[in-house]
Amino acid sequence: MVMKGWRLMSEKVSVIINITIKVIDRLVIAATLALALNLYFFAPHTYGGSIVKEELLDRGHHLHSMAVLPGDPETILVGAHGGLFKSADGGETWEEVTGDAANADVMGLSVHRKPDQVIYASGHDIGIMKSIDDGRSWVSLVKGLPKHPDVHAMATNPNNSDEVYVWVVGAGLFRSLDGGRGWSLISPGLARANVFSVAVHPGRPNTIYAGTSAGFLASRDGGLRWKIVKEKSPAKSLLSLLIHPENPRVIFGGTQGGMLKTTDDGLTWNPVDGVREDVVALARHHIEPKRLYGLTSKGNILKSHDGGDTWK
Repeated sequence: MVMKGWRLMSEKVSVIINITIKVIDRLVIAATLALALNLYFFAPHTYGGSIVKEELLDRGHHLHSMAVLPGDPETILVGAHGGLFKSADGGETWEEVTGDAANADVMGLSVHRKPDQVIYASGHDIGIMKSIDDGRSWVSLVKGLPKHPDVHAMATNPNNSDEVYVWVVGAGLFRSLDGGRGWSLISPGLARANVFSVAVHPGRPNTIYAGTSAGFLASRDGGLRWKIVKEKSPAKSLLSLLIHPENPRVIFGGTQGGMLKTTDDGLTWNPVDGVREDVVALARHHIEPKRLYGLTSKGNILKSHDGGDTWK
């Protein structure tokens, strides 16, 4: 009887253990499945180390600036609140550029080729930096600028990468003629304006334009004096500016809710058909002048292959 009792108890314990193991297995499977679903639906999607547009917006937070590498019209750089990003396929997928620009708030970007590829980046946390190796390493260029400069707008002379202009919040417009090694304040009056964008005329380097909250400003003496182009200055702030490389009288201006175009040096402006998103940045390809680009706040890349006549 005792042996029979032990056998029955052993069988019951065995059944309980088997049931417990099955329950644990099911719980583990359920937990693993839940984790997998959570990672798939809620974690940022990556494909082979690249990130898609949704993650670009998630990591970048706010997109500010854009530049196109001279050697390849499909290679695009985007500066954002969360760092610097690079696309090798025209904006379909992105990867984060590591180094000093990682996690910095990159407000401005400019790329040149002479003969080494020169990239300038400016922003809240970095002042202004320079790279000649595709952004892998950077040199700080803040000598002559205010302490901890908050650099929003930046532009370079399209024909001379050593001539750089930066607008520093609370200080005004600074210029460097030696590739950023030294700076001089040329427009302290612009400290009172809210400058979103700056552009240098490709044929007349003493002519500089600024898109501001007060309207479209022009300087004909290298930035020393400025005037508002009052005839029909855009009512919207010009978040970005791009001078047509083949016809400098044509200027594109990115705004909230679209893009504007002038064909008379900024005297009159008209909306560009088909563009309805906020255009935060504009850029051109330095080898193929008819290739123009726009960056929207939603992470979409607008492209024109005909010098800005049509955009897709």
